Amino acid sequence: MQIYIHFEGDDLIDVAADIHRDLTDWATEFPAIAVVGVKVVDDEADDSVVEFEQLGIRLDVNKREKLKDPLDFLYQVAKQYKVECVVGIIENDNHEDICYFGHAEGKPDVFEVGTYIGLKR
Repeated sequence: MQIYIHFEGDDLIDVAADIHRDLTDWATEFPAIAVVGVKVVDDEADDSVVEFEQLGIRLDVNKREKLKDPLDFLYQVAKQYKVECVVGIIENDNHEDICYFGHAEGKPDVFEVGTYIGLKR
C-alpha cells in the first residue's frame, strides 16, 4: 500500500525550506522513502516567495511496524516547527487523507494509524 505523510499549517511557508532539508537528511537512511517537495511560486505574493506543495514523504508499507520510524521522526519535526501532518493513502493516483497528527493533534499511535489506513498486521 502506498501512503503519504504531508505537512500542513498556516505558517508552513515560513518553515518549509527547513522541513524539506530535515526530511532530505533523514531520508538518506531510508532508501524506500521518497521525499516530496514540489516547489511552486505563490503568484499572489512576491514573486521571490516559494512555497512547497505536498511537502512530506511517500512510502510503501505492508506492516504497521514499518510506520514507526517515519511517524516518530515526522512527529518530532511537526512539534519543532509547530505544524500538522496528514496521513493518507494513494490508490490509482487518487489521494485520500485519512488521519492527522502533529503539534496540535498530538503524537500518532502506530497501531491506530495502521488500522486507519487498512493495514491488518
